[in-house]
Amino acid sequence: MKRIYTISFIIAFAMTVMAQAYSSSIPVFGVEKNMPLFYQQLKEQLTFPWAWQNKVKATGEGMQTMDFDEWRNEARRQIFATMQIAPPAPETNDYEIVAREQREGYEAQKILFHINKWEKVLAYLLVPQQQKAKKAVAAQKMPALLMLHDHGAHFAIGKEKMVKPFDVDSVIIKDADDWVVACYDGRYVGDKLAKAGYVVLSNDALFWGDRTRQEDRKDIAKALSTKENKQKTYDTQQALSSNLLQMGTSWGAWITWDDIRAAEFLSRLPMVDAERVGCLGFSMGSYRSWMLAALSDAVKSCAAVCWMNDTEHLMSLENNQNKGGSAYSMLIPGIRNLMDYPHVASLACPKPTLFYNGDRDKLFPVPGVEASYKVMREVWQAQGVNQNLITKIWPEKHFLNRQMQDSILAFFNSSLPAKTAQPSVAQQQEELIKTFQQVTIPQRSVEVKAPQDSTANALPMLQKAIDALAQQGGGKVIVNKGLYYLCGALNMRSNIELNLAKGAVLKFSGKAFDFLPVVQTRWEGTELQGRSAMIYANGCENIAITGKGTIDAQGGKEMARWGMKADTEQFEENAHGTHGETVEMPDVRRLRTMGGDASTLAERVFGEGTFLRPCAIEFYACSKVLLDGITLKNSPFWCIHPVYSDNVTVRNVTIDSHYPNNDGCDPESSRNVLIENCTFRTGDDAIAIKAGRDADGRRVGRPSENIVIRHCKFYSECNGLCIGSEMSGGVRNVLMYDVEIGNVKNALLFKSNLDRGGYIRDVAVDKININSVKGAVLRFETNYFGYRGGNYPAQYERFRISNVTAGNAEGYGIYYDGPCYQDVKRTDYPIRDILVSDFNVKSATYAYYLYNTDRCRFERCTVGNTTIPEYPQESKERQSCDVW
Repeated sequence: MKRIYTISFIIAFAMTVMAQAYSSSIPVFGVEKNMPLFYQQLKEQLTFPWAWQNKVKATGEGMQTMDFDEWRNEARRQIFATMQIAPPAPETNDYEIVAREQREGYEAQKILFHINKWEKVLAYLLVPQQQKAKKAVAAQKMPALLMLHDHGAHFAIGKEKMVKPFDVDSVIIKDADDWVVACYDGRYVGDKLAKAGYVVLSNDALFWGDRTRQEDRKDIAKALSTKENKQKTYDTQQALSSNLLQMGTSWGAWITWDDIRAAEFLSRLPMVDAERVGCLGFSMGSYRSWMLAALSDAVKSCAAVCWMNDTEHLMSLENNQNKGGSAYSMLIPGIRNLMDYPHVASLACPKPTLFYNGDRDKLFPVPGVEASYKVMREVWQAQGVNQNLITKIWPEKHFLNRQMQDSILAFFNSSLPAKTAQPSVAQQQEELIKTFQQVTIPQRSVEVKAPQDSTANALPMLQKAIDALAQQGGGKVIVNKGLYYLCGALNMRSNIELNLAKGAVLKFSGKAFDFLPVVQTRWEGTELQGRSAMIYANGCENIAITGKGTIDAQGGKEMARWGMKADTEQFEENAHGTHGETVEMPDVRRLRTMGGDASTLAERVFGEGTFLRPCAIEFYACSKVLLDGITLKNSPFWCIHPVYSDNVTVRNVTIDSHYPNNDGCDPESSRNVLIENCTFRTGDDAIAIKAGRDADGRRVGRPSENIVIRHCKFYSECNGLCIGSEMSGGVRNVLMYDVEIGNVKNALLFKSNLDRGGYIRDVAVDKININSVKGAVLRFETNYFGYRGGNYPAQYERFRISNVTAGNAEGYGIYYDGPCYQDVKRTDYPIRDILVSDFNVKSATYAYYLYNTDRCRFERCTVGNTTIPEYPQESKERQSCDVW
């Protein structure tokens, strides 16, 4: 018993000592110098998951390496979510000039404009003398700069810190003059830049200048001169920030939103070249400047002076940031759980961006500046635009001196240069094609002759010739004039050219059983094992199908009917999918379910007893492919389907196929594709560019990119050029030039839905002649038959459409239907940055419709008797265009 007591005592004593030791390691007091004593532990919790360095390089289980633009768009969306309530955009870009003053080389205007739907604000607008706003013409448009003022714990002036004030109390003028001496080396930076030829806009941030407390505006002299009142005004920012937080937003977010709206207003002024808009700020204005460049594409170039650092160095016991004060105007709750300051600034990449800091700036420790510069440099360098990022630490305090200002002017002169003649779409095509790799077939050949019995199966003979020549290293299989009846799929091999002489006809049986066993393929964007195409290649390199011969898939024999309504003899309308019930729909639904769950390819077998139609010609994971000169008829499904392939040329090909889903050519998740001098007479879209469907497409994550279409004729029964709707892996860099389009449903159609994800970007279309359309000449559709919850909208951005001429449109000349879910806008993914020029439609029932768009411009565009404004007002209500 005594032994038990002794052991118990030892254990108790040890626990007491341990508890005392543990408790002595926990701080007793909670705060030191405005910082919680656990601030280091808090900082250690910040992993910045949406930093480019963390997100783009992540390759863990279930995560693909992200496309840079995809990262930027999604990271922006995440930041906008932290900003919570967005002020509604103004409904007009009109403004009122309330005062004018002529200055040396430019006119100073005091204007009143809509910063958002709820507020008008006063601003200074400086317009260089060579042009006045009301006489603006496109050829004379000028570069422009948004000037973002500092904080300085000085609220009585804002815009007056950047532009020499006029039409104000003399007390304000003196205050501004004094401030410019203290912070800007005695120079009004906005005036200097206006004299150099830039349109300049400067407005007050909320709580500065004309937007400060109304009670202070009544006696500004008292507000400036009374120490007590100055302190009261300074303290009020805490209450303002608290009140905004309680109403679902934040002061920092509101200032950022105002800057975004001001930049959009500036870019849309008639005298401004929207492609040459920059922003400049010092101190808090620097923070505002790089935030704006990161979050708005209205700004093309950015200079930020004396505000860049990281949380590690700013959140310390000694730094000014921990005192609160000025930090309130830059706090957006939750943003540090996503990204650190330099990570957010990196969203401006690849724009030309300049960062200056001082080595004697007590507010921003040099080690933090250097660490931040390093983070940003990694991003610009990784995108191959390291020359666009300028970083420098000056021998200076927290100050914007004249030498810095002169250097910044030189930066804007180089980063917002005068317009030079841009390469035409045709020239861009030529330059891109030079990078494509061409097919090279060995110089040996064999000939085959048609069987005397036209009903005999010629497949073994042709396949044997291909295989034997491939065993020798490849060459040309010459198919002489005659009929070749093929009971099954013809498999191409590497280094083989199948040359069909004029008069040679490959006629496939058209019977479903002949195209088994199953092969690896993709059906409407979902991977599976399904029936083989009539001509199929998997993993081949250097393959070609050439000549003047014909390939007849005979789809109408059996398989094409799987996509028709029951008892249909003639194809009248695509009844597939959401258009109606067909025999293949149970298999379609089963495959789409598999594409959305964790099923493997081994489980997705659609062979005998199933009804998914195969393509006529399919190249799966092939490289260096050529189709030249042939005629293709009667496909059961898509006609030509390169998937996961690169360096594909489709030239001088004629498609004559009029069954359901008879798209002419569907490049899918493929790159470096040239389609030229082709004629498409098809039952569906002439060309439809794809990149996978929904979750399965996002899992694979392979875009279609670098696609050239030129000198073609589209006589399709559905749409002309179509991108989508299966485009979850993304589509980018598409160049289309010199195309004739007949009588179609929609001529230029870009379509997706809220289940797809992905993007369509960097598309240029030029010199298009269209006979007539039933739906729309130019159509952006983001609400195309989605049904999986609407959680993955697609992004449409950076389109250039020019020199389009069309006849009658029964529906719309222009139709932009931005994403919405149950008639509620998805404003985080609008249709944006679309420039349409020299677009003319003879007549249309509706000239144009825009809903949920951003930065969509029109130059010299007419529909019937309607001239489309440069920035048309959006429709307040959704309108439908039910023509597919």
